[in-house]
Amino acid sequence: MPPQTPTTEHKQHKFDIRLQVWPKLREVALPDSRFDYDFSEFIADFIGSDKATNLLTEHSTFKDCIKKGIIFITPDNCLFDLRFYMLNHNLPFLITTYGIKRGFFYMDSENVPNDQKMFAATLDGMEKWAKPITLEQIKNKKLMISMMITGTGCINTKGIRVGKGHGYFDMEWGMLHSIGCLDLVSTKSVAIVHDCQLVELEVRPEKFDTLCDLVVTNSKILEIDVENKPHYEEKNDVIVPETNDLAKPLTLQDITSNPVEANIPFTIDNPYHPYHWKTSHKYLIVIAYCVLQIYVTLTSTSYVAVEFLVEERFGVNAQVATLGQSMFILGTAVGPAFLGPLSDIGGRKWIYVFSIVFYVAFNFGCAWPLNMPMLAIFMFIIGVCGSTALSNVAGTIGDLFCSSDEASQPMALFVFSANCGPSVGGVVGEAISENLSLGYKWIFIINIIIGAFFIFFLCFIPETLPRIVIPERMACEGKDVPHVIWREFSYLTQMITGKDPSWKKEYDNKLTEEGDEAVAIENVNVFNEIRFVAVTALKMMVTEPIIIFLGLYNGFAYGVLFLYNDGIFDVFAVNNGLSYMSAECTYLNFVVGVAIVLLLQPVQTWLFKRDRMNNGGVARPEARFLMSLVTVWGFPLGLLWLGFTSNGSVNYWSPIIAGLVLAIADPLLWLAMLSYIIDSYSAAGLSNSAIAAFCIPSFAIAAALSHAGVAMFENMSTTWAFATLGFISIGIVVLVYVFYFFGPKLRGASKLAKFSL
Repeated sequence: MPPQTPTTEHKQHKFDIRLQVWPKLREVALPDSRFDYDFSEFIADFIGSDKATNLLTEHSTFKDCIKKGIIFITPDNCLFDLRFYMLNHNLPFLITTYGIKRGFFYMDSENVPNDQKMFAATLDGMEKWAKPITLEQIKNKKLMISMMITGTGCINTKGIRVGKGHGYFDMEWGMLHSIGCLDLVSTKSVAIVHDCQLVELEVRPEKFDTLCDLVVTNSKILEIDVENKPHYEEKNDVIVPETNDLAKPLTLQDITSNPVEANIPFTIDNPYHPYHWKTSHKYLIVIAYCVLQIYVTLTSTSYVAVEFLVEERFGVNAQVATLGQSMFILGTAVGPAFLGPLSDIGGRKWIYVFSIVFYVAFNFGCAWPLNMPMLAIFMFIIGVCGSTALSNVAGTIGDLFCSSDEASQPMALFVFSANCGPSVGGVVGEAISENLSLGYKWIFIINIIIGAFFIFFLCFIPETLPRIVIPERMACEGKDVPHVIWREFSYLTQMITGKDPSWKKEYDNKLTEEGDEAVAIENVNVFNEIRFVAVTALKMMVTEPIIIFLGLYNGFAYGVLFLYNDGIFDVFAVNNGLSYMSAECTYLNFVVGVAIVLLLQPVQTWLFKRDRMNNGGVARPEARFLMSLVTVWGFPLGLLWLGFTSNGSVNYWSPIIAGLVLAIADPLLWLAMLSYIIDSYSAAGLSNSAIAAFCIPSFAIAAALSHAGVAMFENMSTTWAFATLGFISIGIVVLVYVFYFFGPKLRGASKLAKFSL
């Protein structure tokens, strides 16, 4: 079958094949830490890639090639196990960086310490342990490439790669052949794929396609008799093919110019990436969304202050009335499982906007329910809708700051707002409950009023998701278009009126030319993305020890905040004789506590950087707990102090300060746990699922403890209620020390977190 010049029809045919394969691949693929499931940007790792590696390494062709020359391995995710195999067997190999941005590297496996070989098999580790090598040096050393191994998005039974990303493998083949370091007959080309990526469809090879001699899947090896491989020679810095079928020289641009296969890089190397926005602008965006978070989380405690009004309105007891609070908390656990994936695909901004639209709409149901079950159901729904302020803010911070060091302070703001809302909510709820002319419905009416302003305001905040921002900014470059704020607002008016702004037509045309197919793929896979995150989160929640223990701890720690709120009236109003409003104001010590956390976070960042330098430049997730090794003692200390000074025998400032100690320990440890989970699972591309798995039991336990608090303070004195919590929290101290000292072993025993070693 002779090579052909690609036509529009041919490209569309390849695109159709990918549409058939990629939904199946998503079922078995592991998402990338940077590109998630954007298969047009990277070659995915998959469940069973280790089996494919074993099949290849036991094959006689591979063993012969090891003896004859050197192996070239692409930096694809699915080849991690193969690179690890080469390192463990002290076999040298060639590799390139992603996109060949920094050229070729030579990995001398014998020089890599055994405890670093797993890290060296990753892309970051490769750049640390491998040595850069130029084409001239490869030629001068007379390195003969006996086998070239790649991953691919899709391949047919004749060895023709269909979903091959940007065509870098063809470029690498051309470069190495042009300097005489591979042979068209003896050098074998190999593709490692999942069974679902191997198709029996007829595809004609393009002029630059490097066909594969071996296709290795997780269950079999397919040997192919390949006749024609690209034949190049080096002329005037252009890779020139010498086959008669080709009418003109094949340049590097030819290889990467396919509009279906190519895409815009969304890394921070791109000057249009949100990472390069002004720091002041980035912080303004983060602050705006943190204020949104405060607004949403107000409801979790403002409702507690008016629960007695709910009891009177519907004739229910305290446990039933507490269902409103617990269902709201439970809703915030469920929401991130699908709102997170949606924001990763369609952008953060409009998920914020439409979530708050629904949040406001369902607050009407909370304000005027027909009965208690209706109120509980609507509280659950607004919890789901409002959870976008919890699930998306961390993603927005990641878009804008990327680097873990730079993101630490914005993440501290995120934690501050998450704790500030519940602290202020009690004061707001008490102010409403003391005004006899208002009633409990006014906490929801206030939500509606403030939410309407937020909806309008959010329309002016720029999108931050790189895959949305970068194409738009590139298309608008040099064009006479409005400022970004007005462009964002015009998108809303366009949705309402159905009319495109005049300046937007050229922009849309350019986007269509450059990436319309990629957008179509994203839309097809939205529900698969949601299903994957939800299912993976549930699996991780019961199979990953790291998630299990940290999730259980955080459920207790988060629940303590609501138990503390339940005990405020008994401690300060009953035992110390303060008014109800004054008692609620004592909860503001948590605002002071998280403000202190903001000041302490730079110290933790400095400790983390120092630990990384002492560890040879390799960051240890366990270093996230360095400050918490000290501050975690604030849990038992604060709770025991609060318990034994809560009976009114000492000045009420003593239990307030005890609460302040708790308010410092809790957010710092929560921030450390979030960072630890992200660090541990980002290498496997599962940080989103890990956070969702972490939050589900956390919020579920907190919801249950809100009911336990009612029974606890009805049947126990405040002294022994808080003292009991204090004794239980000693287990938290032990847990933190276990993770700090034995974290590497826990990660090594995990199927998913082991990649962070």
